[in-house]
Amino acid sequence: MISSPQWRRSIGSYTGNELRALKFRSMNEIDKAIDLIWSHADLRGLPRMTPDGITLIVPEEAVRYFTEAGFKFKVFLMANRDDIPPERLAELRRKYGM
Repeated sequence: MISSPQWRRSIGSYTGNELRALKFRSMNEIDKAIDLIWSHADLRGLPRMTPDGITLIVPEEAVRYFTEAGFKFKVFLMANRDDIPPERLAELRRKYGM
């Protein structure tokens, strides 16, 4: 029997290499994906972030649940914050209010 995943407490406790950005076709699609998080026992407590309304950032091991549920999305790798030059990081923080 496969046990349920043990998600870490927050999205910030994952490195960029451990995260994936799932870009959905529409806000309607991401809303359905978020409904899955609330209704699927294995996804309860899943740390996540929705930076732009159509992208869902989740731990890499969660991607399969959305694929198995039939969602269509593009998967993007995340960068580690430590790998981004300070000037670029400051620019991104200003641009996205982080």
